[in-house]
Amino acid sequence: MSSDSNIEWTDATWNPSTGCTKISEGCKHCYAAPMARRIQASEQARLDKLATRHKAALDARDGKQELHLAEQMAELLESRLYGAGFGFTEHSDNLDLMLAPLRWRKPRRVFTCSMSDLFHEQATDWHLACCWAVMAACPQHSFQVLTKRPHRMAAFLALLATPQGRTLRSRAVEWLLGKPEMDAACARTRKPDQASIIDRLVLLFGDPDNARPAEVPVLPNVWLGTSVENQAVTKDGWHPQAMKDGSVVPGRIDALLDCPAVVRFLSCEPLLGPLDLSAWVKPTLPVPLDECPESWDEFIWPDWVPRELIESILNFWSADQGRGPRAYLNSWKQQGAPPAGLKMKGRDIGDEWNTGRYWFCWNNCGRLIDNGGKANFCSHGTGGLFNYDPGYYQPIHWVIAGGESGHQARPCHPDWVRSLRDQCQAAGVAFFFKQWGEWIHGSQVQPVDGNPENWQAGQLIHWKPSDLVTIAPKQQGHLSCRFITQAGHSLGGGDPGYGGSMPSDEDMPRCVAMHRVGRKKAGRLLDGVEHSEYPEVQA
Repeated sequence: MSSDSNIEWTDATWNPSTGCTKISEGCKHCYAAPMARRIQASEQARLDKLATRHKAALDARDGKQELHLAEQMAELLESRLYGAGFGFTEHSDNLDLMLAPLRWRKPRRVFTCSMSDLFHEQATDWHLACCWAVMAACPQHSFQVLTKRPHRMAAFLALLATPQGRTLRSRAVEWLLGKPEMDAACARTRKPDQASIIDRLVLLFGDPDNARPAEVPVLPNVWLGTSVENQAVTKDGWHPQAMKDGSVVPGRIDALLDCPAVVRFLSCEPLLGPLDLSAWVKPTLPVPLDECPESWDEFIWPDWVPRELIESILNFWSADQGRGPRAYLNSWKQQGAPPAGLKMKGRDIGDEWNTGRYWFCWNNCGRLIDNGGKANFCSHGTGGLFNYDPGYYQPIHWVIAGGESGHQARPCHPDWVRSLRDQCQAAGVAFFFKQWGEWIHGSQVQPVDGNPENWQAGQLIHWKPSDLVTIAPKQQGHLSCRFITQAGHSLGGGDPGYGGSMPSDEDMPRCVAMHRVGRKKAGRLLDGVEHSEYPEVQA
């Protein structure tokens, strides 16, 4: 836990639980496990030192010193985070850790569980409810909750809307109220808003009457995200274990969409392959305004939009009344309607929920077209009344991308990152490129002063195959090189003179050379540009 963080997209870290279990390719070279071992070794060294001093005090019959050291050992045993190694551990009883965000006065983005997965299979609903209560009591912070188990997160949030979940929420609020940290946080708040923190906590999270049976309380300062390192984890059944009801685990992004949140984000790090996010990251308009045809005769309709619906839209947006395609698309944009083709849930006031692909009609009205071609009416909101399921309206608000770092890091193909950047820009989704990691492509770096050990990011050059034979493995005092394809397959690397191998003449055109220069030297510029966008949080 730290009130400051070196992670580029956050300001602080908070670890109410620690430890984890590897479940996918992105976990293979997890940074947290070796870091935990180092912390565990440091904690054990302190404990051993105290034990030695304690034994010496016993031998010297120094009762006062012995009692003091015994108290220090007990305190360390109670507070240490990795006494069980990297096994999953909840710290609900460690109030100093659990309530730390309440002591942070300056607003900050808080990466929640940087050393664990908050929604690990062993996580208890009680612990999760306590974490949610702490976050609800800290309106000054934005909590970034990232998990590789979004199906578990969706199940917990669904539980909160049930009678059992409401009781759990009320118990969590009772657990939090009366704590010294909570009292201090309230005391720091200016009058007449002194009670606002408690009122907000009870209203948003602890009031059993606040949420109707079918709704889940959405905390406006909690961002929910999932890790997406490759395309495989976006597909149903990516997890070898089944759900409690026997069904397969849904793809991570689909599971994330079942989690209502003001911001939902993807962490594509370590990025291990090309990612197609077109099913979830979509441009709002079916045709860019600057490419909009002047006539409806030239407008191209998707084949899944029923003919009857098209005729209704054409009747309303008749060019004879000055309502051509451009006016139609302008209205779509101005109304803040969902993206074209987005799979979502929606309804009109009092109606049942329907699921389908969205298509705008007029004003605040659209249709959800199901797999059978039936167009169901839905409203996307009037007068502040939300008639859509908040878990589906804006699917993805933010995408983080980055290569892998560490001793065993795998290269990240530059085209994978460029593709994510382009998909996000086309859809108006915030994009944050965190790092290249250990490896970088020749198009992104250039040796300085002719010395291949001095690399500077952002200088755009392109390596030729003839240049590559001069790059030798790092253990020989030079840079190492690895050739990878667009699909992520490694086809050799290094100088043959140093035991490396070169791709064949047939394979060379379909691979790029990645050079190991280290995380710091590789930097985070993509084609000479730093991408550090954050999502706009809607009130």
